[in-house]
Amino acid sequence: MIQWSIKVDNKEFVIETGAVTILKSARWEWFTLIRHIHDFFDSKNSPVEIFEDTQPLYKKDWECLFIPFDAEIELTKMTSKSPLKPLADELIGKLTSSPLFYNLTTLWDELAEELDVLSNNLGEYGLKATFFPLTEDDLKKYLVFQPIKEQMAPFDFKMMLLKLFANKFIDKKRLVILELPELYCNEANIKSLHSVIRKYADKGIKFILVTDINVDGNKNLMIHDKIINQASFETIKRKIINALPFACDDELYVKAVNYTMEAVDNSMNVYHIIEKSFEVSEALAILIYTMFKELGIQISLDKSRFSNNIQSFLDAS
Repeated sequence: MIQWSIKVDNKEFVIETGAVTILKSARWEWFTLIRHIHDFFDSKNSPVEIFEDTQPLYKKDWECLFIPFDAEIELTKMTSKSPLKPLADELIGKLTSSPLFYNLTTLWDELAEELDVLSNNLGEYGLKATFFPLTEDDLKKYLVFQPIKEQMAPFDFKMMLLKLFANKFIDKKRLVILELPELYCNEANIKSLHSVIRKYADKGIKFILVTDINVDGNKNLMIHDKIINQASFETIKRKIINALPFACDDELYVKAVNYTMEAVDNSMNVYHIIEKSFEVSEALAILIYTMFKELGIQISLDKSRFSNNIQSFLDAS
C-alpha cells in the first residue's frame, strides 16, 4: 500500500493512493485537499509538500490535470493556455503543409503586389500601403471549434479535458484530479466514466477522484475529521492485536476493517458502528472501538454491556 502525506499550514493529511484513488464522504474537506495537491504540482512556489511513503515527491517528474466540478472549455476563443491549443496547432500545421496553403500564400503575394501598385497614388501623402505576410498565426485567428452536439453538458467538458490530456505525448508521470464527475450525469454517463477511467488507468495515468459513486480503487473516507483507509488500519494492526485482551487473528482484523469502512461509507456514525458491530460479536465491537481510539477518534461506551474482562480492559485503556 502506498500513502501520500500532504503537508500544508502545519497540517498533515495522509491518503492511501494507487492507480485510482477515491476520496469519499467529506466533500468540503476533499474540496480543500485536492486544491492543495493541484497547487503543489501547478505552482512553482507552492507551500504544499507531498511525500510518497517517506520520500518527497518531485513535481518535475509529474504532469497534473485538475478537472473541477464546474469545468468548462472556451471553444471559440483560443488562448496560449487553452487545452485545445495542441489540437489547433496540429490542424494548422497540417494545413500549412498542404498545396492549398502554398496557393493561398502565392495569391496573397500577388495581392500584395497589386496593392503596391495601387498605393502609388498615396505618394502625395508620403505614404505607402502594404500587407503583412500571411502566416500560420493568421490562420489560427480564424480557427474555431464547434461542438457536434447541439449543447454540451458538464460531463462532456470533463470527458473532453480528460481525453485531451490522455492523448498528449508527455514523458512524465501523469495525474488527473477529477472532482465530482457524476454531477448532472445519467446512468449511461456513469458507465462511460467507469470505462474511460479504467482505460487510462491501465495506460499508467493515475487518478484522484472526489466522488460519491462506487468506483474500484484505493478508498479514503473521513470520520470525525480523521482520514481512514486500509493502509491506516494496517499501520496500527500489530499494536492493536497486542493490546487486545483476547486472541485476534488476521481474519477477524480484516473483518473489522471491512465492516468499519463499509459503515463509514454508508454514513453511519461511530456510535452506531459500535452498536451494530456489538450485535455481531463483542470481540468485533471492542476491536473496532480500539482501532478508532488508536486513530484518535473518541467514543463514549456503555461499558456495562460488556463482559467483566472486557470492562477491565476498557477501564485500563
